[in-house]
Order: sequence, then structure tokens, then C-alpha cells
Amino acid sequence: MDRETSLWRGTPSQLTNFWYFFFSVIGAIIIGNGGVELSSSGKISAYLLILLPSVITFLITFCTSYHLSDKRLKLKKGVLNQKIEATELYRIQDYSIDKPFWLRIFNLGHLILHTSDKTHSIIKLKAINNVEKVSDLIRDYVEEGRRSTQTRDVLISH
Repeated sequence: MDRETSLWRGTPSQLTNFWYFFFSVIGAIIIGNGGVELSSSGKISAYLLILLPSVITFLITFCTSYHLSDKRLKLKKGVLNQKIEATELYRIQDYSIDKPFWLRIFNLGHLILHTSDKTHSIIKLKAINNVEKVSDLIRDYVEEGRRSTQTRDVLISH
């Protein structure tokens, strides 16, 4: 049995949650400065209500990871329950990079992979660091995987 070699590990950046964090802070400042007249228990409830979306999105992002080996790509997601999705590299057919301005500033981008896998036809690695280097790495190992498994793309016309 062939052993897999780990090539790259990554996680999405918390920058994807910027607006959740931003509005939570603004809401907390408004409540804290008396912009809203509430009892002490009402303030606690308001703080929880305002901060809960930020905490949830933080945890979802924190508990998401990507692992690339020389044979497959694994995505792990889930806060309480974890779901692991694995795709063999030779199944990747095409890839594109999306680098919105606000992510480019921090050398981040989204890598979108189109695969022949029926259950995971599109895989999106969100807000990863050095997205172009990761894309090149995947491309190299996709080609190597296709050569080793003698996989070919077959176009079927209807």
C-alpha cells in the first residue's frame, strides 16, 4: 500500500468573518455607551445576541481545515460534529482562483476546483494564504496522479 506524503495544510482566514466582527463590536459599543437604555439583564441579553453570530462564524472557520497530500485533498468541517470529505487528485479537472481586492491585500484568495466526483463536483478552498502556489502544487500532483493511474478525460457529446 502506497503511503501518502503531506504537501500542504491550510485553514480559511478569519478575515472572511470581518463584517460579523465589525458589526458585533459596533453593537457592543452602542450598548456599552448607553446608546440603548436597558436593564442589566437586558444588556447581557443584548450583548449575547450581538456577539453570538460572530462567535458562531469564528468557530465554523476555526474548525475548518484543508489537507493536501500527493494523492488526495481532504476537507474537514464541523464544530460539534465533524465531516471529512476526500477527493482523489486525479479527479480534479479544472481550477480557478478568485482574489477579491480585500483578500489580495493580505495575500489570500479562494481556490475553486471542478472535479469529476459526483458528490463533490465543486470544491472551494476559501481565503487561503498563497493561493497561487497552492494551485500550482495541486496542478503538478493532479498531472502526476493521472499519469500514475493512467486516467484520461473523456468528452461525451449529447
